Amino acid sequence: MGSSERRSRNIRTGGAFVPLRARRFAVAGTVASAVLLAACGNRGPVPVESAPIEPASAEPPVQHPPLARAPDTVETPEPTSDAVPPPRPRILVLRSSDAASYADVAAALERLLGERFELDQRHLDEESRSIRVDDREAGGWVAAVAIGAGAAEAVDTELDIPTVFCQVLDHASLVDARDTLYGVEALPPLEMQLRTLRRVAPGVTSVGAFLASDETALADAAGRAATENGLKLHVEYAGSDRELLYRFRRLASSIDALWLLPSPDILSPGILREVLELARGRGVHSVVFDEALLDWGGLLSVGSDSADVAATVAGVVGTLVDADAPAPPRVTPLTAVKAEVNGALAAAFGIEAPARFTQGSSGP
Repeated sequence: MGSSERRSRNIRTGGAFVPLRARRFAVAGTVASAVLLAACGNRGPVPVESAPIEPASAEPPVQHPPLARAPDTVETPEPTSDAVPPPRPRILVLRSSDAASYADVAAALERLLGERFELDQRHLDEESRSIRVDDREAGGWVAAVAIGAGAAEAVDTELDIPTVFCQVLDHASLVDARDTLYGVEALPPLEMQLRTLRRVAPGVTSVGAFLASDETALADAAGRAATENGLKLHVEYAGSDRELLYRFRRLASSIDALWLLPSPDILSPGILREVLELARGRGVHSVVFDEALLDWGGLLSVGSDSADVAATVAGVVGTLVDADAPAPPRVTPLTAVKAEVNGALAAAFGIEAPARFTQGSSGP
């Protein structure tokens, strides 16, 4: 084919030659587009067909357990520890001897104080009458208890720690010795002693007491105790044991009972025996401060009760070791009477009374 023929079969379009075959395809495409647009204009949007939604399977919903409600209070388990508890404070308990009354007080103190303190129980060395302690022991005691006059004097001499003494009749010098010595009375209060006499011998109306010439304060206290019990008190002062015997012989016919109070300046074993025998012979009831005097002719002993002594001592010790507590009294009174009756003498006087009993401050 020549060049003139090839030129006749091309169409100039926009400055470019387009082959005739390509022109036919372009026209066909344009017509098809026009038809499609016309159809859309006449019918509106073509609906979209979607597949039907299948229903969900009929399996039961998963059941979750309800949430547990938190407790109002959370109990924290007790912590466990293998730590060794601190040692208990140490207290020296010193007895003057192995006398039964002293041993009873010491045993009661062990029961009362043993859980809080470590009690070092001892009695005076028989030969030296001393405590025999080394520096380590003396430095480890926070307080001491002295049972009996010998123990109290030894603690006062050898140790400088707070001390409570008991079972000491004449304790004025101890209290004056130093301000860290505290005591518990050796005998029950005077009022309680006379109340016990009224219980044993309710027919008694008058009592005679013999004191040293300088015991005026004791005489005043005895007078108040007698008044509280409805008794008439006769007080006689004596300068010696012989004078006491003489005055009792003159007074015996005027009194129902003889009230012997511990007055070491005018009492001696020999005179005590003679006075008690004379009282028995004249039908005079006698109140003594030691149960051993019942064997010498006494009718009623009004002494201390070991349990009451120990409880009173324990209370004073607890106050002394408590830094926040006020200081206790220099001497603390007891609250009970341990009474023992001479059965043979009581029968001779026509008295019916128990052989022994303990009477508290609220007793009859």
